Amino acid sequence: IKIWDAKTGERLTKIELNRSIFSLAWTSDEKKLIAGSIDTLIRIFDTATYEQIAVLKGHASAVNSITLFQNDRLLASTSWDRTTRLWNLDTNLSIGQPLQHGNSVNCAAFSADGKLLSTGCHDKKVYVWGIQAIL
Repeated sequence: IKIWDAKTGERLTKIELNRSIFSLAWTSDEKKLIAGSIDTLIRIFDTATYEQIAVLKGHASAVNSITLFQNDRLLASTSWDRTTRLWNLDTNLSIGQPLQHGNSVNCAAFSADGKLLSTGCHDKKVYVWGIQAIL
């Protein structure tokens, strides 16, 4: 992962990983960078040092996408394993059971009010989930 200064074009740092990264998300305070990768893991980095501070484990296949809810405490991840998972970023633990899909899950998005999660699958279907029922 290479971090660049958008104004100057200068590379600020580089995080060495031996895995392909499919998705990145910054927390709104820019203190954490979260990466979903082909090796089933979600890694969290402290942006003060770019050191890995946590690893989220739960998917059985590549993590396609990650998305943060606006409070930075809830993360959704999608995977080739045909599931979407919710994560509590205060504890770095999975919340509830994985949301099962008929095919690999390509993307996810929270509604602005945080009540719904939409997921898009490789089978050309979109699913909408009620977050309160999962929490």
